[in-house]
Amino acid sequence: MEIPNHLANKLISFNNQPSAWWIGVMAEYMLGNDNLSRIVQDAMRTMPFSSPVVGVHVRRTDKIGREAKFHALEEYMNHVAGWYSAYEAVNGRVERKVYLASDSVKVLHEAEQKYPEYAFLFNETITKYSTNEKTRTSTKMALDGIVRDTVLLSRCDYLVCTMSSNVCRLAYELMHVHHGDAFNRVVSVDVDWFYSSIIYTAMLPHIYPVQREISFKVGDVIITDTNKQSQVQEKGFIIGKNRRTGQVGLVPKYKIVEVNVQRQ
Repeated sequence: MEIPNHLANKLISFNNQPSAWWIGVMAEYMLGNDNLSRIVQDAMRTMPFSSPVVGVHVRRTDKIGREAKFHALEEYMNHVAGWYSAYEAVNGRVERKVYLASDSVKVLHEAEQKYPEYAFLFNETITKYSTNEKTRTSTKMALDGIVRDTVLLSRCDYLVCTMSSNVCRLAYELMHVHHGDAFNRVVSVDVDWFYSSIIYTAMLPHIYPVQREISFKVGDVIITDTNKQSQVQEKGFIIGKNRRTGQVGLVPKYKIVEVNVQRQ
């Protein structure tokens, strides 16, 4: 989470979430630019993947109940509709394309049935392998498929997903590399973006906490509890630890600001 000192000032000047950008750079480097370009080019040859397009990632199967709550497809599509309405107000009418990635074939069929006014782009064969927990991590097609979905989601103009999912977070991080700053290009229907132990400082006091919340003063250092972030379903909150008091609980994000840690 530390940003190299010689890059920090420039990075902070154009990016609202430099930690996510830095992680995205590392991830893209490890995946290899040539491989990422090949995946995008292959997709363009097999489907009309071109701008404007909104990416939607719907996580189902083993995730629901264990780590996250169920979110209906309508929640995702409401955000998609809002983005296209704003886009068309400036650019005129366009074909409303949605790159839909999911580990459930039912989601693909539901989308086409309920929203015929949208052109959904997906690979049903890959999704079938992802639905089964055994084939998800044991077959090349499934593994290639998750890489493909993540990369293509990151190349969309806008992304709607659940940040409790690793796929969603990685796609968002890669988006920063492609767009420069993707802070306003994503919306999560559950938790906010998190990674490792992010350090925050309190800009406003929180003196009268309600159930599950913790109190803090201006200037208190709040550190995220990474292992519990995906379990938080209260939008606009994180699970954090007040370093001064040792309390752990819900923290309203509008009262804190992320500290960009720099290193030599």
